[in-house]
Amino acid sequence: MAAEIITKEDLQEFEERIINKIMSIVGQSREEPRKWLKSYQVKNLPKISTNTLQH
Repeated sequence: MAAEIITKEDLQEFEERIINKIMSIVGQSREEPRKWLKSYQVKNLPKISTNTLQH
């Protein structure tokens, strides 16, 4: 089995790729508006009681 040597430049390139990927994911998610549900709406989805929702 051959050993691979990782250089500082390899790590810097990897860091840049990871940061770019994270930024693209975060940028995409921020464009979609968040929709908040009221508690009665959440209760009606699975048809549960207020007590069950609290727990």
